[in-house]
Amino acid sequence: MTSADKAYYSMYLIGFIIMMVHTVLRCKKYGISRPRSVIYTLLTYIYGVGGAIIMGNIYSSAAAARGSGDISKVAIFGAVIFAPIFLIISVILENLGRRLLKKDQVSLRNTLDLLTPGIFIILTCAKFGCALIGCCHGIGCTFGVYHPDLHMYVFPVQICEVVCMMLIIYLVSILESKGKLRPGMKYFVTAGLYSVCRFFWEFFRYYDSPLMRNFCLGMTMWQACCLMVLLVSVIMILALHSYSGTEKKKLPEPRLHRKKRK
Repeated sequence: MTSADKAYYSMYLIGFIIMMVHTVLRCKKYGISRPRSVIYTLLTYIYGVGGAIIMGNIYSSAAAARGSGDISKVAIFGAVIFAPIFLIISVILENLGRRLLKKDQVSLRNTLDLLTPGIFIILTCAKFGCALIGCCHGIGCTFGVYHPDLHMYVFPVQICEVVCMMLIIYLVSILESKGKLRPGMKYFVTAGLYSVCRFFWEFFRYYDSPLMRNFCLGMTMWQACCLMVLLVSVIMILALHSYSGTEKKKLPEPRLHRKKRK
């Protein structure tokens, strides 16, 4: 493993530590015990890394199919897609087991809300790692960051993504604290906002092969993924909004007591 790889993967470790601290400190707010929050944090981290590897293989396969030599070991966008999917499956399986044991169910929406910031904190740290080693860099320009391997200035697209992610995490936390988000919405709001930002910054990213820049309808593969995530996020936000509205308990109708005749 080279020094660049060590610098990159160390950012994953830093992201995991921040994620763990955040989850342990905030778990009681969501009605989740600390032992369970620690277990789910570990699982979510594993799911995120696994998702990044899966998406990296998908990207490399798509590039090879188009005759491009653009290969990616990991693609952190996979964490955004696969980590919540595997997390939801894990909570569903736990609830099935708890139902058989006749124990209280774990709130799926609260669990997802608790772990959402951690998923995007790791994404932010990983993008900062990209900036450190110079991968996933931007297009050449007269200003920006000097790339020693290319001997030219490139657009700091990774730093722009890091700044956007920090702002999105902060904005979503403000919305949640003011009660603007229904339970379960936190991930989909964060993912939707990230998809919009990522779609925009992809125009400034450099690609070795023009085949991958024009992957589908003039878009890159990641821009197509952004549209997919944005569509799913909007659908889920609307569904959760409607579902939460039907959860309001109806007030019991007052009973009319008639006086007995003597």
